[in-house]
Amino acid sequence: MVSGISTLAQNQFIRSRILELQNQMNVLNEQVSSGKKATLFSGISEVSSLSLQLNNLKKSTNEYIDNIAKARTRVQPMQATLQRINDIATDMRNDALIATSDALDATKGNGSLKALAQQRLNEIVSLLNIKVDTDYLFAGQASGTSPMQTYGNVNQASSILGQVAGLNVSFPLGQTLNAGQQRYAAIRDFLSNSITRQTPGGTAPAPYGFQGETGAPGGSSFRATVGTAAAAAATTVTFASGFDLPVPGQYIEFGSTPPHNAAYLVTAVNPATRVVTFDRFPAPAGGGLDFAAPAGTSINVSSPTAVKSIVAAGAADTDATAALLTAGSTSVQVATIGDYTVGDRIEFNVADPGTYYDVTSVDATTNTITFRRHPSGGGSAIGGVAPIAIAITQGYAPGATQITLNNATGVTAGQAVKFSNSSATYTVVSVNGAQITITAESTVAGNGLETYLPPPTTGEPGGEVTASFGAQLDPLRVRIDNGIDLEYGIRADNPAIRKILDSLFALATTDLNTTTVGSFRELARLAADDLQTGRSMISDLSAELGVKENVLDTTEQRHKDFLVVTETQLDRVENVDMAEAVSRLTQTQTNLEASFKLLTSVRNLSLANYL
Repeated sequence: MVSGISTLAQNQFIRSRILELQNQMNVLNEQVSSGKKATLFSGISEVSSLSLQLNNLKKSTNEYIDNIAKARTRVQPMQATLQRINDIATDMRNDALIATSDALDATKGNGSLKALAQQRLNEIVSLLNIKVDTDYLFAGQASGTSPMQTYGNVNQASSILGQVAGLNVSFPLGQTLNAGQQRYAAIRDFLSNSITRQTPGGTAPAPYGFQGETGAPGGSSFRATVGTAAAAAATTVTFASGFDLPVPGQYIEFGSTPPHNAAYLVTAVNPATRVVTFDRFPAPAGGGLDFAAPAGTSINVSSPTAVKSIVAAGAADTDATAALLTAGSTSVQVATIGDYTVGDRIEFNVADPGTYYDVTSVDATTNTITFRRHPSGGGSAIGGVAPIAIAITQGYAPGATQITLNNATGVTAGQAVKFSNSSATYTVVSVNGAQITITAESTVAGNGLETYLPPPTTGEPGGEVTASFGAQLDPLRVRIDNGIDLEYGIRADNPAIRKILDSLFALATTDLNTTTVGSFRELARLAADDLQTGRSMISDLSAELGVKENVLDTTEQRHKDFLVVTETQLDRVENVDMAEAVSRLTQTQTNLEASFKLLTSVRNLSLANYL
């Protein structure tokens, strides 16, 4: 009996050992055939967590490398585009410098220069419309939209070039420097205004022809038109259509000349009649339109998070006329020419208080300023008096980075800001009391105002200048490492590009002849200066892109080095040593055969046989 029980126990032990050896054989056969320790992580439970972690790291690292490769395919052609625009600016600046002197004969005109400038403008359009795969590189987040419209030519009245050429009717050239300054400023204002305006040649396009993503704070900016005429001081306006009505809380601006308009807060909307009720911002509450708005006047609608009014750059300065001021005149000699800047607002504060004029040019050679009544245009309302005291309210010069608001409540660093005289958007760098520091959007730090920001004249129709604040637009970016994004996008409406376009439009739409030679030389000088500034800004952008390209390269190499280490670790965790596995398989087979033999001998074992 004891012998039977002992034999049974041995039999069970040997059977369990055989099953164990068979399992080992299966695992070893699988390892030898696949080269892996197991095809499932459960098969290597002791290291499955590490293996899973390493595989996740490998996957994310490969994704970073793919992102870097995609970014590089965009950064490199962007660099090439910037270089070509820089070359165009360099060549055209040389031509502009020639045009400032007698080297370009007034009797022969500037036909070749005009044609070349038009050609270069449309070449820049083609460059900015470059795409990789389905993405337009200079369209911002609206990567599926071609960012630029073609400019056409000066003989097409409805084209952008044709409309700019049409400005010569209102701002003709002559023999004086003043006319050249006025013409150049008019071109820049026309191109940079974010509100479409009715002109003899048609309707002004989007600023600079840019039709990519909007840069206006609020994000949902759109344009509409007035359906029926609205009189000055009106507090309601009828929209031309019902599908583009604003909602209470949004703001509207109206197209007019000059484009320094107040903002109006929408307080009520009647969809059935398309009538929109509004209050003038920031004061007086319930104030109406600053001007009569004929049917067809364009309206810009936006949703800023805050709207503030601008405070003048400094205390009002005083001067006096140095010659007789005649009624209806648009120029006068002054006592201290150095006190004036184009864009300043003046008031003949003794003879005609409360009537304001915008300074349109400053001629230091003759101590003469030119001006136009604000906001309606026209000349002096008085005359026959000399000298006359002049109050000068100064605005903020191009390049300025510090702007004072009536208050900065709710304004924070990182917001976008747009002023009511231009479509350019800026980034708030810091807030100090009521003063904000800004830098031009999508540029290297330190670039301030793109154009002159006129001073406000509180209580005067059209005198308020506003700042609209909103969330900053997300730039194009790519994830290149854990928690690290690289920004690399440049929009076609970048201030550096706009600066160059200003110059080329002036050269492309202005005629040189013996009648216009004086002002044309001044216009060409201004163009040459802006081309030089634009070249410098383009170089900064290119250098910044170059730095980012280096970051892409070094980060990619680091990721590739990390993958090598990861693959080595994975090999140790997941892969088998083939020689060892074959040896173990052979040994297991031998043990299994021995176990089968032992099991057979146990089955034949009995007490009689043992005795």
